[in-house]
Amino acid sequence: MYVEREDELKSSLLQRVIARMHHAAKIPERLGEKLQIARYQEGERYEMHHDSGPEVGRARPATLLVYLNDVEKGGETVFPLTREVLLQCRPIHHQGDQVRYGVDHCCHVQPPELLTIQARQGRAVLFFNHLDGKKDARAVHASCPVLAGQKWVAQRWFQFEKTDL
Repeated sequence: MYVEREDELKSSLLQRVIARMHHAAKIPERLGEKLQIARYQEGERYEMHHDSGPEVGRARPATLLVYLNDVEKGGETVFPLTREVLLQCRPIHHQGDQVRYGVDHCCHVQPPELLTIQARQGRAVLFFNHLDGKKDARAVHASCPVLAGQKWVAQRWFQFEKTDL
């Protein structure tokens, strides 16, 4: 769900949280998109993607994820550090001890060149989607399947120019 601008302004708590997010990213509040709150239930995941570019219809210089709870098992955010690992994580069926699809395979085999961030309440991950004016391939990421419990995350995307999003 997205938190509408009017609702952001009505809540002093949300205003403080959003101000902290922008302070951490060193990006003015006027350049933030609507705050998104996402819930992943058991078995849910998000395949490899980049938050910026024509494929998402937006140019976003940075993304900030804040985990709102501890996940019992699974739900990690992963960043492939090499092209080879990215290929292991792409959305196709992979053979192994059993057939796994996309990021599920990558999360299961845990290659050493996979940066894995455990979802822990209060932990934040800030990453930049562009480097020297070009999309940075190191910003490609995914969410591993939640294996037990739920995962709640707040996401703030930042724009290069003022936005009504």
